[in-house]
Amino acid sequence: TQLGGEDFDNRLVNHFVNEFKRKNKKDLSTNARALRRLRTACERAKRTLSSAA
Repeated sequence: TQLGGEDFDNRLVNHFVNEFKRKNKKDLSTNARALRRLRTACERAKRTLSSAA
C-alpha cells in the first residue's frame, strides 16, 4: 500500500485535533469550519516543508 499526500494530510489533521483536545479539553472534530481551516493549514504546512527540502 502506498501513502499519498491526502493520507499525510489526514494524519496531520488527526494529530492536531488530538493535541487540541488534550490541551484545551475541546473536541474540534464536531466543528466542520474548524476542521476545514485546520486541513487548509496542514496542507499549506506540508507544501512549505516539501518545497524547503
